Amino acid sequence: MRVLRLAPYVYIENIYFRNKTGFGKSVWAISRWQAKENIDTYVFTYQLTDEKRVEEVTFLEHKLLKVIKHINLRTFKSNIGILKKSHINYKNKIRLLRYYATEGYVKYIINRIKPDIIHIHGMGLVTLPYINASVGLGYPVILTLHGLNYFDANSSLNKFQKEIEKETIQLLNRHNIPITMVGTGVKEEILRNFNVKYPELLIPIVNGVDEDLFNNNLDKGYIKRKNNIDENYKVILSVGSLTKNKNQRMLIDALKLLSVKNRNNIKCFIIGDGPEKDNLQYMIDMNNLQESIILTGYKTVEQLGEYYCMADLLVSTSLKEGFGRPFLEAFLNGIPVLTFADLYAVKDIYNPQCMYIVNERTANNLSRGIHDSIDKTWDKAVIKAWAKQFTWENVIQSYIKVYSRFCKNTIKTNNLIEEINNLFL
Repeated sequence: MRVLRLAPYVYIENIYFRNKTGFGKSVWAISRWQAKENIDTYVFTYQLTDEKRVEEVTFLEHKLLKVIKHINLRTFKSNIGILKKSHINYKNKIRLLRYYATEGYVKYIINRIKPDIIHIHGMGLVTLPYINASVGLGYPVILTLHGLNYFDANSSLNKFQKEIEKETIQLLNRHNIPITMVGTGVKEEILRNFNVKYPELLIPIVNGVDEDLFNNNLDKGYIKRKNNIDENYKVILSVGSLTKNKNQRMLIDALKLLSVKNRNNIKCFIIGDGPEKDNLQYMIDMNNLQESIILTGYKTVEQLGEYYCMADLLVSTSLKEGFGRPFLEAFLNGIPVLTFADLYAVKDIYNPQCMYIVNERTANNLSRGIHDSIDKTWDKAVIKAWAKQFTWENVIQSYIKVYSRFCKNTIKTNNLIEEINNLFL
């Protein structure tokens, strides 16, 4: 089987490293693991690149001269009209104009590769050229939602863009185009709030984790001594971008509410970088929590492995989360997870032997959950065993089943492209 993957970008350390996001990492993981299953895998993104092989995956050439050679002026003019209505800032309009200019070149690539199925990652203004090109040529196509922006008050998308996400999901579903999504919680949210004609075409597939991602031979005592941490201290981790949505502020508030005795026996490492960094550091300083809470900045996989080795608990306080990779990374290392009941991923990963769930989003409840979790005896072997089902080696089989099921799915274009573009206009 031959699969063409179309995504805004991909993240591969030391190769395509500009966008350090969970989305970019997932696009690469799905690509490399399906290639390991002898699926002929091609990837095209908006990142300018030569054609190259990375492991067993072919990244297709993207050069501006090639794009200009294949530009379709009529389509490009229509897309300019879309941007005029989009209410996004000038900088993003310029970026999207470059993306929209690629539609003709994407069609050229599709005709050159002749895939059995096209897999598009993401939905909205940024993936319009991919959807139009794929549907316009009548190739079987699936889309993957890595999250749901429509209900996220802290999303960078404006109201227009969120409506586009909703309307595109509904329209593609009406035209029998399958959409996978990272978890049952996302599907249930869509079914509750969107007009869905074919629920069976909304297919939850969880994120995965590479079983060999971290060094399993590290000694916890040695790593603690190396980092000048008392062996009796409990180590708490928070892993992710420092943003309002990740909500690390609540974690700081919750730790502040612990008794001095408990707090003095805890080291909390908030790992990641982002726009909230200065605000979080200010909270830590103002509450004299410098000895208990440390902002580490971004860490490589090797460095992150050492933090997981020391950890006793992972805490996720996100307001919205498609399917957080740190959940699975923690399980892989035998680390229990504390999070809120309303996160989408909980429905797919919950196991009372591996997780502590907080039902109400208050700092008091979270603080109580932290106290109870670090006081509890957890079985690392049970948690590691639970992680096995979420390895990419297992998860990728779900994607392969979707490819096999829909690769013969003929797209009847009819007025679909016109309908899609009318949504944006």
